[in-house]
Amino acid sequence: MFLALKRHWSFMAFALLLASTSVAEDMRQLVADISGPDMTKRIRARQLLPREGVEALPMLLPMLSHEDQGIRYTARNVIADILNTAAAPGHEADQLVASRLLLDEIGPDAQHEQIRQVLRLVPIVVPEGFDVGPVAALLANDDWKEKARECLQETGTRNACVAMVAAIPDAEDDFKVALLNAIGKLEEPESVDPLKALASHSNPAVRAAAAMALSWTGDPKLAPVLQDIAAKSTPETQFVAYDALLRLTDNIALNGGNWNLAMSVYRAVLEAAPSGIIQAGAVMGLARYGDATVVDAIVATAKSGDPHMADTCVQALTSLQGHEAKLAVLDAYPSLAESMRVALISVWGQRKEMAALDLMKEELNSGVPALRDASLNALASMESMQAFAPLVEVARNGSVEEKEFALASVKKMAGPLGNAGNAQAAGLAFMQLYDLAEDDALRNTCLQGLARYPVAQAYDLVKAAMEQPALKDAAANAIVSVAGALAAEDKDRAKEAIDVVRSANASPEVLVQLAQRLQGAGVPVDFANLLGFVRSWYVIGPFDWKDEADWDRAFVNEPKVDATTAVSSGDQSLQWKTVNTSDPLGMINLIGEVGQYDRKFAYAYAEIDVPEETDAQLRLGSDDGNKVWLNGEVVWENRVDRGAALDQDIADVHLVKGVNRVLVKISQGGGGWNFNLRVAQANGAGVEFTQVAPKP
Repeated sequence: MFLALKRHWSFMAFALLLASTSVAEDMRQLVADISGPDMTKRIRARQLLPREGVEALPMLLPMLSHEDQGIRYTARNVIADILNTAAAPGHEADQLVASRLLLDEIGPDAQHEQIRQVLRLVPIVVPEGFDVGPVAALLANDDWKEKARECLQETGTRNACVAMVAAIPDAEDDFKVALLNAIGKLEEPESVDPLKALASHSNPAVRAAAAMALSWTGDPKLAPVLQDIAAKSTPETQFVAYDALLRLTDNIALNGGNWNLAMSVYRAVLEAAPSGIIQAGAVMGLARYGDATVVDAIVATAKSGDPHMADTCVQALTSLQGHEAKLAVLDAYPSLAESMRVALISVWGQRKEMAALDLMKEELNSGVPALRDASLNALASMESMQAFAPLVEVARNGSVEEKEFALASVKKMAGPLGNAGNAQAAGLAFMQLYDLAEDDALRNTCLQGLARYPVAQAYDLVKAAMEQPALKDAAANAIVSVAGALAAEDKDRAKEAIDVVRSANASPEVLVQLAQRLQGAGVPVDFANLLGFVRSWYVIGPFDWKDEADWDRAFVNEPKVDATTAVSSGDQSLQWKTVNTSDPLGMINLIGEVGQYDRKFAYAYAEIDVPEETDAQLRLGSDDGNKVWLNGEVVWENRVDRGAALDQDIADVHLVKGVNRVLVKISQGGGGWNFNLRVAQANGAGVEFTQVAPKP
């Protein structure tokens, strides 16, 4: 047994050795293919080698100095793929191996191209805490120092930063500046103290670079140091020195706790700045972090006479946050040049600055053309009812061009007022726009707007529009909404809208919508008299529907119906039951009254009393098909499978004076089962009748 196991394990070990040997041979072949003449194999090797991971690096790294550029770049790209994978989370062991293999390539015997390529690859993989000594050593090499600095800056680790700091004392001044620029970007706390010592360096370029490298700290103790560097800067270093001071001040303000210091530095820079660009930086610093107290400094700069500062000061004044700051800007507004006032109004309009709205109204009547134009445009952008009124005034009384612009602005503004949640303002806006309209297209647009945003004040306007054929349809929809709004103030007048709609021969749908809206607003509406819905019925069922012949079978002895007598259905005796519906559209739910069935019939019987004989229409909606008798005669039949809707079937009939008997047979195929019926005139309005209520 032991011998058998021993042989087994020996075999397994041999097999694993063969497998690993095979894998190694495959990897060597892929590496060889990269430098081979067969392009197909080279492409395949390029695709497969990254899968081999860091194990392939010892064979690939020497190829970075290959004399063939194509092979060299292919090897570099494969190595980059491997390094990216090694640098991913979860591959820390591979990352350390790859970093060591890569940095070992930088040695005294390394070829120029080898070092160049390695320096490009180091930032991909070298982790925090890893020794970057081989790269740091190149900082002392005139041929490599700049490439080494770029590599360390991109690597961005603490060790990389420390290495650059350590190289500063022995570096020439120009390279000191380059190192400081790189160190500042890494924002490493350990670099701060060594850099402070350079603030007093004899070379102003080094001092300015040190200031920039320290600016990220936002250390208030450094403010006087950097102010001194800026004050002693040369024309060549002024921009960097002042930029560093402004950046430090920004960070002081952001860090909090030293707001007064930050404001004083901005003001000092503003006074001492040797150029407009630096002045602009100080102005914008005051705007970003200042309050009402900085307005005077910004305004004074605006009045300095430098035309290039005007735009910056406008941007600064309109960037200040807080109500008090905005009021301070408005107080300073009259003292500014006309061009700045025009610019301020334009910005306030774009930003919908309500605090400036009264000022815009004043400038609209100032008599200064540029300010009037700017105010007109600003008011058009405000989307506020407060801005709407002056625009309407211009649309009525302005110049031809102003009228055209103001009218277009009013039209554009009305809808957004409602979309912003101010439905009352939108409704009033559409009213005023209607009054300004010179064509029916715009009037229809206004009526549509009033339908969406109804106001009680628009009732007379909409009522008058109902009499104009070109406006009637839009007015009909609008009066439904407007009457609903009016009902909250004057129920009797709102109810008058029913007569207005009927006299205009509006569609039944409009009458239904109006009645529902009024009823919902607490106005009592007699739907029967309005639309002629029959609401009281005798109902009986179910009866079997086996085939088409059953449509003509007299289940209830029709047409001679006696709603007081029971009816046999199979082995059941069915009784007529009374149904009075409160549904606004007179809908009778047969599932609720008869039951849930498939392939059945039900009947409904009603009596109506009309004061005089008249031609009329029985308008029926049914789920599913129907057959209708009036006074014992079949007047309509529709064998259909459908859902119920208003006025699906219309039967022209003649009603006798007094009682008229209506019988309806409704089929049920499956699903819903209901119907409604109304007695109407040809124009869709209801016929006046009295319902003969079923006896309980």
